[in-house]
Amino acid sequence: MTGPVINRVTKPVTDPVTDLTGPDGIRAARRTTLRRTTLRRATVALTLAAASVGLAGCAGDAGASGGTDVGATRLGSATPVPSASTATSGGSTVATTSAPATADPRAAKVTAANTALTTSLYTLVEAMKKVQTDNTLSDLRGQLGTAATGARDALARERKAAYPSETRSCTSVRTYASRVAGFVETGTRVRGSIASRIGLLESDLAALKTAQDAVTTRRDALAAALKGVSNPPSTVSPADVTAALEQATTRRSDVAGTIATVGGASSEARTAFAKNLSSSRTILYDAC
Repeated sequence: MTGPVINRVTKPVTDPVTDLTGPDGIRAARRTTLRRTTLRRATVALTLAAASVGLAGCAGDAGASGGTDVGATRLGSATPVPSASTATSGGSTVATTSAPATADPRAAKVTAANTALTTSLYTLVEAMKKVQTDNTLSDLRGQLGTAATGARDALARERKAAYPSETRSCTSVRTYASRVAGFVETGTRVRGSIASRIGLLESDLAALKTAQDAVTTRRDALAAALKGVSNPPSTVSPADVTAALEQATTRRSDVAGTIATVGGASSEARTAFAKNLSSSRTILYDAC
């Protein structure tokens, strides 16, 4: 049996959230606003934190690329870092990296040998200069010749003044005898200077020979060091070394020849001076 249908009117339920006019709605709205404010503040805080981390990372990158690495500066770099460069290929820029070339340890020996050779060459040049500076034998020989000629001429005049006896002038004889003695004395001093100069030059020539031998030895050492070195450093030109050695040999030969010639002339002059002086005294004593 079906009962009568009762029409019930349902009282509308007010949603405290959607109904913002009631007290519950107002409270809900306040809670929503509070939650949104809190969320927004948290978002801002996270954003600032992320930004600070990013800035720190950028600062770290900048320090690594453009700043000074204190640790690297303090400790140094044990491993060479390849250098980067750019090259243009087909209109585009291409980065290339080249590792530093490993130095051939034999090149250091070449450099050391070349330095030693250069030092020896300098010593050789200085030795040649000293020989040239000390070689005044030509001047001394000229002075010796002047003294010898003067003594000879004065003796001839002395003899002419003494003989014949009819035209003898003892005053003139004594004058020319004094001149003979003066030229002989001068010649004797020159001979002493020649002997001293020859001794100095002989010492110079010995030093020059030693310098030559050192250059030869170090030239050979450099040649040995250069063997097998594909890309050697710059060295003294072999032609320059050869030229220096040849010049030193020529200088030694020339000076040795001069020593022999002037030394011989000095010995001859000594004999001539002795004869001239003896003859002059004999004429003086005999005539006056």
